[in-house]
Amino acid sequence: MNGMICQGRDAGLTQAQAWIDSMKLGEVAKAKWFVQKVPLNKVYSSNGLDTNNVYLFYPPDAPTTEALRQEAAEINARKLTKIMDLQDQIKELQRNLPDME
Repeated sequence: MNGMICQGRDAGLTQAQAWIDSMKLGEVAKAKWFVQKVPLNKVYSSNGLDTNNVYLFYPPDAPTTEALRQEAAEINARKLTKIMDLQDQIKELQRNLPDME
């Protein structure tokens, strides 16, 4: 995906967050990392953009995206392992509870 020019920071952040969500990178990426102000001056104002409020959303290249995916997968695996450990602890505690009858 190529960069996208957005009218306003919020629009850029929205696009970046949508990309992060679609790539399932919410654990390892922040929208603000991929949005930056475009330093335009009045020469470019003829195309109808408010040149004081133009931002660029630019996703990372494929190798960086893959590294982020790998990191997210590792975090999710650790979370799942922790959940399974906690479930095992709950079962053990339930077995050790005395009967209330």
